[in-house]
Amino acid sequence: MRGCVVGVLLASVSARAQIVPVTQMRSVQVSKSDSYTYRDPMTGMVTHGSDNPSDSKAAPDFAPFESSLMVGGGNAADQTSSITPTMVSAIGHATGNGSSYGGNYSSNSSSGRGSSSFSLVFDLASTTDIQINGLLNGLTIWPNNLS
Repeated sequence: MRGCVVGVLLASVSARAQIVPVTQMRSVQVSKSDSYTYRDPMTGMVTHGSDNPSDSKAAPDFAPFESSLMVGGGNAADQTSSITPTMVSAIGHATGNGSSYGGNYSSNSSSGRGSSSFSLVFDLASTTDIQINGLLNGLTIWPNNLS
């Protein structure tokens, strides 16, 4: 059985007054966890194993941030974001997938994760109107018999 989760984030902030960044946390992370068990049909000996690759990257400051990461084939995340005195914008994608199967002599399970995170605290240099737009789409696919 296989499954997949896909997410998309679009966000923007615009203001007539100057945006003064206070703190930010922008990052992308990906990980995959595989485990397997194999029983030798001749000896009956059982072998267990696992593999857990991961990667992450974070924006160190308020400069434009662009990162794209992938591990394990289908686990990915990316983000392009910028913070300027009059506008903040971010776009990011994240996918993760997993599967499990078994037979007479082996079994395997896999799970994956991707995330694209954006957080900003800011002040405005003067009282003004502000416009905040955001869109987050998510889709989960987990069919019963997809192989």
